[in-house]
Amino acid sequence: MNQSPERACMPKDLNYYMSLKYKLEVTPMPEDEGGGYYAHYPDLGPAVGCGDGPTVAEAIASADSSKQLFFESALDRGDPITEPDVTNSDLA
Repeated sequence: MNQSPERACMPKDLNYYMSLKYKLEVTPMPEDEGGGYYAHYPDLGPAVGCGDGPTVAEAIASADSSKQLFFESALDRGDPITEPDVTNSDLA
């Protein structure tokens, strides 16, 4: 994985992981499932870093909150956290 020089010097704490640019996918949810939007960070796994909401912004905020809780838990337990490939231009 390529890492920017600034990030290479950062401690790998919550702020470090929250500053990384993970790919974010947002999709509309079918009306028969309540409508709204579903957002998730696929690099973190199917049940991690995901959320939904009636608007795109609320779905993203929900996914960000889930992502942060995942990072906090993983850091507390000493579990590895996947980092995104910074060479991927599709990252947000």
